[in-house]
Amino acid sequence: MSVPMRWEHCAVPEPSPEPPRLRRRASRRSRLSYLVAGGALCAVLGGLAAVGAQSAWNAVRVNNDLQLITAQPSNGPAALGSAAVERRLGFVTVTGSVSNRSGHSLSQVEAVVELLDKQNRPLQLESGLIAFDPLPAGTSSSFRVELLDNVQAVAYRVRFKKLMGASLN
Repeated sequence: MSVPMRWEHCAVPEPSPEPPRLRRRASRRSRLSYLVAGGALCAVLGGLAAVGAQSAWNAVRVNNDLQLITAQPSNGPAALGSAAVERRLGFVTVTGSVSNRSGHSLSQVEAVVELLDKQNRPLQLESGLIAFDPLPAGTSSSFRVELLDNVQAVAYRVRFKKLMGASLN
């Protein structure tokens, strides 16, 4: 018996590659659905852009000047020395000073700020304690009150009162 000198591999023919498949073109109906979806997306984005532009315009055209409405002169122990207002980022900040006109010290004095509309009706109200407690007779103290802005506000008023008590001016 003889042994072959080398192994011969059977040559198995490799399968021929399939021809590439051609992609079918999208039908008119599917192209139309893509166009409708794209149009709807553009409409939504345009609407959101319009809302954002309107918000920015409203923020820009808000009148930043609030007029101080002073109360009738009174003989109360506390009097407004000065006041300044700033409108910024949806808030109104009122700073100023209060004078003690009485002969004794005042304790727990609160500054009350009101935002007013065109008819001087209150829109917002906020209060804050003054810097010095007690406030010695004949001296002044600073105050700072922050409150949410209201676009209808055209003026503000500052009053002083005792904490949980009666008016001081």
